[in-house]
Amino acid sequence: MFRFLKPLLCTLCLMVACATATSIESTVNIGSLFSMYTSKADQRAINNTIKYLKILSASRYKNHGCGAWREKYVKMHNDILAGRLPPRYLVSIAPPQGLADRLAGISAQFLIAYFNKRAIFFTSNKDTPGIDTAYDLVNIKSALPSGFMKGQDDILLNLTFDEYPPSIDREKSCPLYLNAGANVVQYPIVHKRNVDIFTTGDLRHSVNGCEHAETIYATGNRGFSWSVFDNPHHKSELKSMGLRRETTFRCVIDFLLQLKPSSCGATCQQIKGQITAARDKGVVIIGIQVRVGDNVFEPGFNLSAIPDPSRHHLSCANKLSGRFRMIGKTVKYFFISDSQALRTRIKQKLGNQVFTDDKFTPSHIHESQSGFDSKAQALAGSASDIMLFSMAHVHVISKTSGFGQKAAFLSDASNKIHIFFGDDGANCSLTKYSVDSATQWSGV
Repeated sequence: MFRFLKPLLCTLCLMVACATATSIESTVNIGSLFSMYTSKADQRAINNTIKYLKILSASRYKNHGCGAWREKYVKMHNDILAGRLPPRYLVSIAPPQGLADRLAGISAQFLIAYFNKRAIFFTSNKDTPGIDTAYDLVNIKSALPSGFMKGQDDILLNLTFDEYPPSIDREKSCPLYLNAGANVVQYPIVHKRNVDIFTTGDLRHSVNGCEHAETIYATGNRGFSWSVFDNPHHKSELKSMGLRRETTFRCVIDFLLQLKPSSCGATCQQIKGQITAARDKGVVIIGIQVRVGDNVFEPGFNLSAIPDPSRHHLSCANKLSGRFRMIGKTVKYFFISDSQALRTRIKQKLGNQVFTDDKFTPSHIHESQSGFDSKAQALAGSASDIMLFSMAHVHVISKTSGFGQKAAFLSDASNKIHIFFGDDGANCSLTKYSVDSATQWSGV
């Protein structure tokens, strides 16, 4: 049907492609003009595209406000370190999990530090690269004071579930384990306790018995910055601080961490420049993330021996791309995967239509058996992948992975979540984030 209307469509496409953020509102009327010439299915696709464009035009390039709480916390943090306030600390210990899990845990632990009035520090045991391996700690002094952990080796090595070493004085040093999700079957009490801390408890006065201890030693791989907005003690305050469910994770991580220049190597910098240039020209960037699974890191794994794990993701991305192109937008893809072979395959298939680092060989931070340096390189590589993926406007991700999810929530348009689960087969619809995902795949 469209072939009979090509001149009209081209004219309308040019009108939309050249529209400013203000004039995009008028595309609703342009969309209604199609109704007399198109099928209902085509009309729905056009209207959906207009909706997505309105989201993008309202959010692109804007680092949405996070409120004024940051200055308040910096002052409190510095006053504690200077002795102007009582000594109250939270030491965030890196868990033996990947970067997405770590970022989720850090966001939850910071909320405790903020409401329980504590200075936050970051550390790790000697076998685990710290978060400062890949990120600069910005805005606050987050390095542990010299000698702070002296005599606390038991905490660093044994902070798991509720099995704390008897040598720990919980009045002075209180361990807090904030894992959940995959362990919900084996550790239902721990899971429920962690959820309750953030959804029903008053973090100012109750942190699983740790609220009065001088130092909380916390680790964990689950985020609760979404579910805390259901907490009757904090939801109004959070909103008055300028935070929202969709922005809290990004605001906290951006406040604490900044990717080290050394973590983004030459190829990363090149791709970052290409994406930035494309965005400046109004190109829509669709991010595609495919999780093959941890078996991809096993020796002898053969990608060709399994069904194409990207087929549904690409189908979804192509549907979205078609909607954007239907109204005159240029589209490019950015692709990441835990499989280097799949990155290469996608590059060969899509050519200049896709940005991807197909020379980078991903490895899981804690699946690696090659020692500390190899784990540190894996951490830096993961951090650069997340940063680049966050630059996309729309994200097609694997449902069974927290990695793509974290990057989507770190995007500069994260007040409008536009995540699609690429592995849902024919279903390529906008995903509504649910608190249930915080009990699986790390959550936010």
